[in-house]
Amino acid sequence: MMIWHLQIDYLFFFYYLFLHYFL
Repeated sequence: MMIWHLQIDYLFFFYYLFLHYFL
């Protein structure tokens, strides 16, 4: 369960970074 949570967090972080870069 914890691993899943970590993965989601990572995905969100990546998405945020991507958006920031795009902007």
